[in-house]
Amino acid sequence: MDADLGRVLAFSHATEDRCATSLIPFKYGTAVFNDDYPHSWTHNFLRVDGPRPEASVERLIDDANRLHHAAGHAHRAVVVEDEATGARLRPGLLQRGYEVEPNVIMVRRRPPDRSVDTSIVEKLGFERLTPFLEDYYRSEPYGDNDEVVRQLVERGRL
Repeated sequence: MDADLGRVLAFSHATEDRCATSLIPFKYGTAVFNDDYPHSWTHNFLRVDGPRPEASVERLIDDANRLHHAAGHAHRAVVVEDEATGARLRPGLLQRGYEVEPNVIMVRRRPPDRSVDTSIVEKLGFERLTPFLEDYYRSEPYGDNDEVVRQLVERGRL
């Protein structure tokens, strides 16, 4: 693994783990759950740690169903960080009804080529942002559920 990618993933794991209320090992990695925000997919997912050439779609889905069900989650979310593992599992996950959303990690390896005027930037407290966050989440397909909106807004405090 590229050293920069390793550093980014280590930082991501540390952040995810600190925001979790429980970390549950499973065959291919770690279930990262936050019991305070059960509707948040960002805070409740199975993380497939590292390359997993032995990972099977069936076992991964079984683990996702078992662990998410035990936590009371209505959703199922799996994050596969290794590109080769993800490419291998993708067809089977799609075939079984999972949506696949690739993420791109980019590392800046050069200094900025220009400066940016930030004098007009104003720091806002969380309370001032709350109405905007509520409006945003209510505009999403899941926004008709008041408890979902409340949890998604409140998770911003993490």
